[in-house]
Amino acid sequence: GELRPLLRDLPSPRPEPQLSGAVSVRDLPPDECLHAGWLRKEGDLFTPRKRRWAVVQPRQLLLFKSPLPVEKAELIVELGRSSTRTLPGYHFEVTTPQHTHLFRVDWPSTAPEEGGGGQEAAGGGGGGAADEPARSEGVDLAKWVAALQRARSYS
Repeated sequence: GELRPLLRDLPSPRPEPQLSGAVSVRDLPPDECLHAGWLRKEGDLFTPRKRRWAVVQPRQLLLFKSPLPVEKAELIVELGRSSTRTLPGYHFEVTTPQHTHLFRVDWPSTAPEEGGGGQEAAGGGGGGAADEPARSEGVDLAKWVAALQRARSYS
């Protein structure tokens, strides 16, 4: 009998990250998309990085296994009271009151389909081709961070 009053006084945990199978890619209003593309969601030492299609919209970051219209959201991160910071190696983290999410920009980040056979051909084997992913990832990182900041500030 004495344990029940103690349990009642404990704050109820707020689940974060929010999992939602109710939102699919086709449900997202295109005019509210602030940025979309491929990210790698980093886990702990025992969880491999997962390539996910991410969509930033006002106050939310949504992750899907693919950009297919029927794909259901695997993760929804509420951005209202979040912060975002860049880290070395084209990484950034989104910190909410409940959780810190670590991501890495994937290249090419806006390719609509998950590739089956390598990267897109650049056509001539010029000397700068090896630098292209790094330049692209740096630009994409800035775009992701800017979009997340805009999404957070929506009222």
